[in-house]
Amino acid sequence: MLVSVIVLSRDRKHLLRRALQSLLLQSYAPFEVIVVGDAQAEAAIESLGLGDKVVFVPFDAPNVAAARNAGLAAAQGEITAFIDDDAVAETHWLSGLLEGFEAPNVMVVGGFVRARNGISYQWRGQTISSVGTHEALDLPADQISYIPATAKTAPEVMGTNCAYRSAALREIGGFDTGFAYFLDESDVNFRLAQIGAVTAIVPWAEVHHGLAPSGQRTGGNVPTSLEQIARSMMLFLDKHAEAGLHGRAMERLRSAQRIKLLEHMRAGRLTPGGVLSLLASFDRVVRTTQTDPALDVQFTSERSIVRVFKEQASQEAVTFLAWPWQRKTVMERAAQIAKTGCSVTVFDLSPSTLFHRVWFDKRGFWVHRGGIWGKSERTGPLMQPIRRKARLAQEMATRSKARNFGTVEVV
Repeated sequence: MLVSVIVLSRDRKHLLRRALQSLLLQSYAPFEVIVVGDAQAEAAIESLGLGDKVVFVPFDAPNVAAARNAGLAAAQGEITAFIDDDAVAETHWLSGLLEGFEAPNVMVVGGFVRARNGISYQWRGQTISSVGTHEALDLPADQISYIPATAKTAPEVMGTNCAYRSAALREIGGFDTGFAYFLDESDVNFRLAQIGAVTAIVPWAEVHHGLAPSGQRTGGNVPTSLEQIARSMMLFLDKHAEAGLHGRAMERLRSAQRIKLLEHMRAGRLTPGGVLSLLASFDRVVRTTQTDPALDVQFTSERSIVRVFKEQASQEAVTFLAWPWQRKTVMERAAQIAKTGCSVTVFDLSPSTLFHRVWFDKRGFWVHRGGIWGKSERTGPLMQPIRRKARLAQEMATRSKARNFGTVEVV
């Protein structure tokens, strides 16, 4: 089954390179990659020598929903998956998402999302109500969860890690371009619920999300304006909530945003004046029709040439266990092997209690760094009395459904 992977990218050339490198290591095939982006995105594709493998759709408007539609218009896969340019996919990401679609009534599939440290979870599953309130779901990490919609709630997926049946997404008209930022997937899920959609959450279909700076936030995840958040909520309420509930819903959202801003202020990322200015940007938004006809697309056209990013799944993998004083040599070796299309992981474990971190190196391989006796899962014990090789086995076991580790070489 051909899958179309859509990556949105704007002003993030170097991050897009890293995202595309993670897609080269996927254990699922065939799939195509469609990059919807600006001139920087096109330059990133060319710098990796992928110009003949990536479908590039020029798009430079600050509208996430419209960008998704532009990618969907070019997609030829039966399944359309989305990932952001500031995210990287684990090797079994696509194969995991496809497992969710084995049930015929499933139209939406999402996966767990790791936070910046590569350990904690940014997102595991939740629902959203018709008035925009979220409820976290306590989902098991070792099995697929199937979540039906109700009259007033719909399962959520995170835009940086989700997939849809392409026909169903087109049937409802794609994404509403009124949601230039915020709640675009929530609106889609509510509309899909009206045609009987079930959402599956596959825990091991993982991506790591960096929350890079954008037009809507700074590097510390501080919003630059609350205007679009307020505008999107107004549109969401107009479409899905009873009229008498709109006022309280907007007050609740403003209060939640105020709490977040005060947390940023306490952390030194915002001044008191900055808090007031951002709240003022929320308050000055008035209800208005936001859909821009100039951004509408047709979903009926097909490309004459199928451009497959990857025709065969990556099977080869190798894992290195190294000491910190071997770091330079092992990292250089890992980079060379990664160029061959092999999935490479480096465990750089020191004789210490340092907390663990995980990231995807820009040269195309995974790195796990921390102390042999240090904390990995942040809810775990502060110190683990364990031997080096046993710790390696423990860490690999926790991610074996998300990544192919292959043969292990102790350096």
